Amino acid sequence: MRKKVVANWKMGADRKLAESLLTDYKREIFHYDTDLVVCPSFVHVALVQAKLKHNREICFGAQDVSAYAEGPYTGEVSAKTLKELDCKYVIIGHSERRTYHQETTALVVEKVKQAQAQGLIPIVCIGETLAERKENQTEKVLWAQLAPILKCFKPEEAFWIAYEPVWAIGTGVAATQNDILEAHAFLREKLYNHPAAILLYGGSVKPSNAAEILGLTNVDGALVGGASLNAKDLMAICQAGHQYSQYSQ
Repeated sequence: MRKKVVANWKMGADRKLAESLLTDYKREIFHYDTDLVVCPSFVHVALVQAKLKHNREICFGAQDVSAYAEGPYTGEVSAKTLKELDCKYVIIGHSERRTYHQETTALVVEKVKQAQAQGLIPIVCIGETLAERKENQTEKVLWAQLAPILKCFKPEEAFWIAYEPVWAIGTGVAATQNDILEAHAFLREKLYNHPAAILLYGGSVKPSNAAEILGLTNVDGALVGGASLNAKDLMAICQAGHQYSQYSQ
């Protein structure tokens, strides 16, 4: 299996930086046997669509989607609109949205259903807080977030799950190898009846730790935040993915 790298730009890229990043990505990515997905802000999806129109090596998606198909929901963007812009993927339930926008797992499920209806592949984020980890609640929290999602999918359907411990998002502190191994082993067991599911790790992934993370058992790829805003750093992560794509099953 080729390793997957998802570049989540969040609000970090203005138009100038977005164009520069895409130019650099396109120039370098063909060197690496790694699948790259770029997720810009909504306002730059059309720009990414235009820049990647004839590029077969980079896919793109959005950072969120509405839980509604249509209607008077100011500020929301529907799955249909994303599909019209040629998005293939959409990040759903990122910890920042769960934390700052009080998104619940029930809402995440509705967003997954909207993505499914338009043929988008959801990248669903799940993860525990530091307090939950200290209370040894990691597996309980992960299962509570994952179980409702699994009910949405048939065994052969493609979807991606990103394990992102909340305490490692944007902090510069990545989970230890053992933390990741334990969480991913637990999640892989729960995904047993969904062989098409992809399992990513997200949380302060950077060039200095990418190889050790992507080389771990049950880690199919990485969800990358801050490091994706530096083309050199992201390509270093893709290079790490290339190293292990050759050996993963």
